Amino acid sequence: MFRLSNDKLLAELVTKAQRVVANGLPASIETHFVQEALRIPMMAVQRSESQDEPTPTPDADSSTPSAAIEQSQPSQSSAVTEATSLASASQSTPDSITTLLRLRTALNMVLSNYIPSALHTPLNTLLKSSSSPVDFAPLDAHLDHIADAKRRAQALRSLSDNISRKRSTVNDEEAEEREATKRRKKEEEEAKKKNMSRGVKQLGKVNTTGMMKLSSFFTKAPAKK
Repeated sequence: MFRLSNDKLLAELVTKAQRVVANGLPASIETHFVQEALRIPMMAVQRSESQDEPTPTPDADSSTPSAAIEQSQPSQSSAVTEATSLASASQSTPDSITTLLRLRTALNMVLSNYIPSALHTPLNTLLKSSSSPVDFAPLDAHLDHIADAKRRAQALRSLSDNISRKRSTVNDEEAEEREATKRRKKEEEEAKKKNMSRGVKQLGKVNTTGMMKLSSFFTKAPAKK
């Protein structure tokens, strides 16, 4: 009675996968399962803080204490900008890691196409053991690093989006306040015009050019000699 040897079967599958890698993976599989999987987000955070210095007055003697206090108050503004880009696999990944990922991809293809699903679990367990013909530990460590970089990039994008939304909200509130102030002034002017009597309105239209001002009648008369 014969019994299947998982060790020998795995060694044979690895050999076949190595031949597939040597002949080259299909372009679509190479792009999706290798190049895309090895892209690392390159993150750049830029924080800028500016503080206005007090503006010196041209004439120190003519400056008032209140003006000096206003000029000495600093105004601070901070900006956080976020930029993420994907570095190509060839720029950021060692060739040994790329080869290991190609081998794992080819091995998964062979397993899914030629090996019964009942054997997948024991073969994958054997592949992770110390007796495995291939050590995928460096690849797993590199993929963990990429996953961590993607999580940090996502957190950075979320931070940038939150800051952008807050700035937009502040700008909208300031615009609403300006519009409300304009409407209030307009309503006050219209109310004044409505309350103004007809006679006052007509007096406002009178041409007073050349006429003496009313205040001139209340000035002291020159002393008599």
